[in-house]
Amino acid sequence: MCWPDENEKTVALMRDNPMCQIIVATVAFGQGFNIKTLLDSIQVGLPRSVPQTLQQAGRVGRDPSTIGRAVVLVQASAYASAEKFLARGAPASRAPAKTSKNLTTMNNEKALMLTAKGCLIAFFNKLFGNTGEGSEVDCIALPRRLPCSNCLPRFSGSLIFDPSPLPSGPERLRPFAAPEPPAAVAGAYRPKTNKLTRKMRSSADAELRKFRVLVQKLERDYDIYGYIPASSYLSNPVITSLLDNLLVIWTREVLVTKIPHWKYHERHGEAIFALIKSLQIRFAADFEAARLEKNRKARMKRRAAADREEMSDDGMVGNSDGAGEGSDMEEELEEIVSSRAEPTRKRRILEDTTNTPPSPKRIRAARAPLEKMKDTLETYGPKYKPRIRRNNVED
Repeated sequence: MCWPDENEKTVALMRDNPMCQIIVATVAFGQGFNIKTLLDSIQVGLPRSVPQTLQQAGRVGRDPSTIGRAVVLVQASAYASAEKFLARGAPASRAPAKTSKNLTTMNNEKALMLTAKGCLIAFFNKLFGNTGEGSEVDCIALPRRLPCSNCLPRFSGSLIFDPSPLPSGPERLRPFAAPEPPAAVAGAYRPKTNKLTRKMRSSADAELRKFRVLVQKLERDYDIYGYIPASSYLSNPVITSLLDNLLVIWTREVLVTKIPHWKYHERHGEAIFALIKSLQIRFAADFEAARLEKNRKARMKRRAAADREEMSDDGMVGNSDGAGEGSDMEEELEEIVSSRAEPTRKRRILEDTTNTPPSPKRIRAARAPLEKMKDTLETYGPKYKPRIRRNNVED
């Protein structure tokens, strides 16, 4: 956790100080801590293995005179992975967990635990080989002091989990109450980013320009001369400031700080704040839709990767059956690759040029000269020579 002396102080605080009621820790807290005042354990997500799950759950209820409770928040996808894992024909015995950074890596013992319909305590005793009287009997038939989650629906008694003991005296803990949000932001969704997208900014700009035209119509009674343009009631710099801070304007006070020089706060501040709130609600729905679409694509990507991994595993199993044929093919493939490999040129250490010299450029042959028109026309003539007739000359 930290330095040894600081660790001792931290453990003493958790063990002896009654003001310490809640501990938020990583999986490192499940390694050998014996704090008897802890009564409830909540694990977010399923650990790597069943022993690790029980190890972390066993950090509470260390005092036999108290009643401890362990809760594991399992994601719904883990149940689907367990059913899929068992459908592949995994053996019904303990199997070591795969080494992976993904905490939802499925193995046989986790799949059997998630799909168990009977008593979980009997399942754990059988899994770890715990023998004894009633070790494989369910919580109701034995009966046990506290039922497991699978036997709880058939439990007819009452379960009362006492809270942690509170300190007595003037330093008694005050009841914890969550802070109430301001009325302007109650139930509102705040996106992680304070920046509008280009489409959102264009839409909000159009709404604000419509609003300033409405303000111009409402201010006609105050316009003595009658020719004040709409841009004077909500100028472009004011609109730009509102667009830059649209997602952080949650109260009227924040609105005043963002556009302090706007002189219409008294008459039209409530109306423009209502417009900003409506835009925030609309854009929050857009942000949420984009987030869900992103998560959907991420799930599809993970599912495709899992399918590829499954296909590769199946392919490896199939290749193991014909190991003799595969070895011959591998040797033949290595010979082909080695025959095609280009020989590397050996270089000395102090050689100036270390790069492979460029290949010589191909010299193109000289083009034949263009034929003259006269020669070209002669090629269209007859291929034979005309016969020349001679007159007979008398002697």
